[in-house]
Amino acid sequence: MVQIRSLIRRSWVRIPAPSPISPSRPPTAGRDLVFVCRRAFAMRRRRSPAVVRTRWHSIGVFSRSNVSPSVSPSLSMLSAAGLSYASPTQKARVITELWAGTRLYCAACPSDAVAQTPNNNAAFDFVCPVCEATYQLKSQCKPIRDRIVDAAYGTMMKHIECGRAPNLWVMQYELPGWSVSNLLLVPSFAFSASSVEPRKPLGSTARRAGWVGCNIVLRNIPVDARIDLVTRGQWQKKDDVRASFSRMRAVATGDAEARGWTLDVLAVVRTIGRDDFSIDDVYAHEAILQRLHPNNRHVRAKIRQQLQILRDNGFIAFTAPGQYRVVSG
Repeated sequence: MVQIRSLIRRSWVRIPAPSPISPSRPPTAGRDLVFVCRRAFAMRRRRSPAVVRTRWHSIGVFSRSNVSPSVSPSLSMLSAAGLSYASPTQKARVITELWAGTRLYCAACPSDAVAQTPNNNAAFDFVCPVCEATYQLKSQCKPIRDRIVDAAYGTMMKHIECGRAPNLWVMQYELPGWSVSNLLLVPSFAFSASSVEPRKPLGSTARRAGWVGCNIVLRNIPVDARIDLVTRGQWQKKDDVRASFSRMRAVATGDAEARGWTLDVLAVVRTIGRDDFSIDDVYAHEAILQRLHPNNRHVRAKIRQQLQILRDNGFIAFTAPGQYRVVSG
């Protein structure tokens, strides 16, 4: 207790004096967080029944457990770790990565923990200590749309070709409470050439003139491979997440080109929007598939081959000649 109080006192020196907050609203900044910590110890000494519980993390960060009655404690990212940064981007990176390192788990194996990698690791942010699956975290306070900004285009394409792309967590958080609203997982094997697009090169006056970044195009990834971990502030079951991950891993096999064909045809099937569909419904997207795979001159034959793969892996069922039905996961 003496050690913890000492650490809090040191944080008082770095963070401005607290401003009054009401018990009904969560703390929204570093000064409010310090106020909550002071108040917690005061209440604890008085043995008040309305004790505000605080949780001590091994890295020395305090967070309020009951941030809001409507928000699960484990979805609250409030901490003092990122408050010393002036840049909003750096502050968000530190706070979200801290939360992910203590709350998220590996979907590729039964491990309930992931380890954070050292800063400035360009390839990935976390690694599973059991199966060594790698993860990258992208976070934003805006709603998750069709595109997610990623790193260098050439590097990402090489990782896809070599099968070294990390699994991707995409997080949406709410301000000012720093709570996780939505979080989805895109498995590494779900990335194909069609799911990545280059951005405009940096101008000649930029420090990295000519550098080309990329966007992850989520709408080109089948909805089956966009696995929800948190939906509208509610955790999804780990068993369901891991089952969805394993189901996709079974179908997304082979090299990048073969994997890309299967994923692209599955995405087309999902965009049809009906449980029962015909092969002609898939043929209607022939031009799109031809554009995604310009080196293939037998698109319809490839479509039939991929429909058989999807049928063999339980994604669709054959009902009659040229007729199929979507199978629920």
